[in-house]
Amino acid sequence: MKQSLIKKLGLEPLPQEGGYFKQMHKSKNEIGVPFEHYGDSKRAASTAIFYLLGADDFSALHRLKSDEHWTYIAGANLDLQIIHADGRYEKILIGPLENESARQLFTIPAGAWFGASINARSDDDFTLVSCVVAPGFEFADTEIGEREQLISKFPQHINLIEKYTRVDANI
Repeated sequence: MKQSLIKKLGLEPLPQEGGYFKQMHKSKNEIGVPFEHYGDSKRAASTAIFYLLGADDFSALHRLKSDEHWTYIAGANLDLQIIHADGRYEKILIGPLENESARQLFTIPAGAWFGASINARSDDDFTLVSCVVAPGFEFADTEIGEREQLISKFPQHINLIEKYTRVDANI
């Protein structure tokens, strides 16, 4: 199922982070943004992607300069792992309505470190979500977590950081 969805939706590997994606929308409307925060003075008002994780993958810890809204579409439950700027840890379960403990929509605040993996039952399991970023996503607004730096800053989360970072970030 994972491979057929990748093909059907035209998804591509997401560099460094992991998983597969396709940008589905980029607003033609631009908005002014603080240059000192974004390194530019304008961004698309919003962007939206499909994002797919398989049983054999994870989304590496990373952070964005904008909020990101995750919406469940299909597949297995997904665990969002979040380390907030103040060091507070939060785990959010994203999944179908049938799972009463799962959320179908969650917003990750700008500046929080986050990663994800799915609750796979078989090698063919997957989770498909939509991610909307506002102001719109640009690759320059992403920072992939470096293991040693994150451990130095958040030693209380060493196990999580080791699990959700890659030794070779150039995957």
